[in-house]
Amino acid sequence: SMQRCLVYPNVASGTGFFGHEKERKKAISSSRRAVGILSATMANEETREEELEEEKILVQRAQGGNTHAFEELIRRYHGKLYGLLYNMTSNREDAEDMLQEVFAKAYQFLPRFKGQSSFYTRMYRIAINRTINFLITRQRCFNKFKRTNVARP
Repeated sequence: SMQRCLVYPNVASGTGFFGHEKERKKAISSSRRAVGILSATMANEETREEELEEEKILVQRAQGGNTHAFEELIRRYHGKLYGLLYNMTSNREDAEDMLQEVFAKAYQFLPRFKGQSSFYTRMYRIAINRTINFLITRQRCFNKFKRTNVARP
């Protein structure tokens, strides 16, 4: 039997726009999921906006000399940045050492921070750049070690 077009109503069979009950149920389920995802996305966007506003206030306070505000920024982003550094280096000690350097550089950069992006974005960039430099240096050291310790005939 020929399958009917799913776009136009199938008046003869009384199945409406979808032609098949199974397709209709799929479409309903899909649209419900889409509504749920949209609602969750909107809620996440509102939460994200609130977090960005809180971050902005903390950065302004830290720029004004409030060390507690900077400590709160460190608390907020420690886990995310540590995870990033650890995933790139596969070494806990290296990740923790670099994380301290990232926070020190972020603190030094604080007076010049203009807020054109989030402060986390700036710390993320510092972390990525620091890790890339570390990995390049580590590879150079490894290559140098390899060259000097190769058995010579």
